[in-house]
Amino acid sequence: MEVQEFDRAIAQFDLVLRKLPDFARAFYGRGKAFLGDERYDLALEDFDKAIELEPDFPGTYVERGKVYKERGNLEAAAADWETVIELADPARHLEEIFEAVELMESIKP
Repeated sequence: MEVQEFDRAIAQFDLVLRKLPDFARAFYGRGKAFLGDERYDLALEDFDKAIELEPDFPGTYVERGKVYKERGNLEAAAADWETVIELADPARHLEEIFEAVELMESIKP
């Protein structure tokens, strides 16, 4: 995904999900690929599923907030980023916390 080969990444995550249909991180990864490819509806579906399967992983809330921001739903975006700040363990998820704070600042009027 780092080289923006989103279709290829999506196909790889599809393979993983065929074998492991309850693997939250695969939904998270595919959601990031959909987000990168600006396929927001599909990204949102995958992030919702990832959160359903693994509600304590803050990275998914960061990314879902980005989808909400892109769609103009700043209230939902802010709520997701606030969840990151509340949920994340600073020892393990400092990067996600910093990103959530930065994203919150980006939507302030």
